Amino acid sequence: MKTFDQFTEDVNAVLAFIKKAHAGQSYGSKPYWTHPKAVAVMGKKLFGSKFTDDAYTAALLHDVVEDTPYSLKDLANAGFSSKVLNAVGLLTKDNAITYEANIARIISSGDKIAMMVKFADNYMNYSGDKSSWSETKRLKSQAKYRNSMVNLSKHLNVNLTIPEHNSLDIRYSKSLSMLGEALEITINICD
Repeated sequence: MKTFDQFTEDVNAVLAFIKKAHAGQSYGSKPYWTHPKAVAVMGKKLFGSKFTDDAYTAALLHDVVEDTPYSLKDLANAGFSSKVLNAVGLLTKDNAITYEANIARIISSGDKIAMMVKFADNYMNYSGDKSSWSETKRLKSQAKYRNSMVNLSKHLNVNLTIPEHNSLDIRYSKSLSMLGEALEITINICD
């Protein structure tokens, strides 16, 4: 098991890599690399110790193959673990199929890392600022991410309630988040 200092050193190296990989890209008004970092932090908050070092790393890398010139082979050559590579491969959108089919592919793989990262990614996308979007585009996006979170929650032992409208607030038991090893994570998403 890695020490905290070793993990911090690894995370800093991955952050430096994704800053380089996503250079010139933006997520809203922020540099793009802030999105995968937010996904990693949210994954750890939601899933506690189940969100392992490999899950954290996969979250940081989840858009690299999809949105940059880097390939899975490049990530393998950089020394990332097979668990990270498998998750990143699953999280890389297959443009030949629908978004829903991509989510089904992740779920059918049984890869808990990929499912947890996708859940955290969907949460960040669902809760992101869409104030400049048209009402139609915003509602379509919200429905897509909501449906994905609902489907993923069924396979992650997550109790999830999301209203049909766009307001989002996640509350989860402080004791569960502190224990981190709870068998079931309860996430209530409501007004």
